This record gives sequence, C-alpha cells and structure tokens, in this order.
Amino acid sequence: MRPQPPAERLPGGGIGLVLYFIGAVVTVVRARSYAHIPFPLVYAAPVAASLVVL
Repeated sequence: MRPQPPAERLPGGGIGLVLYFIGAVVTVVRARSYAHIPFPLVYAAPVAASLVVL
C-alpha cells in the first residue's frame, strides 16, 4: 500500500478574513453609509493580497 501524499494547506484563515470584510462592506452599503466603505477595504486589501500570493 502506497502512502498518501500530504494534503495541501488551505488558507482557511485568509479566506475567513476576506469573507468577514466582505460582510463588513455589505453591512455598510445596506446601512447606506457610503462614506465608511473605504475603512473595511483598507483592512481587506492586505488579506486579499496575501491570498493571491499563496
């Protein structure tokens, strides 16, 4: 019996953070507080960039 190759590491934490910040943007849009949209996007940008690098 041949051993199974190790499972690839999935960036679960990064995906969770991206979903969290998408939810934050959706909440801001639903509240019609459009001036506050850049704030969650500033924090989401490095997280999304790190997922692209992976």
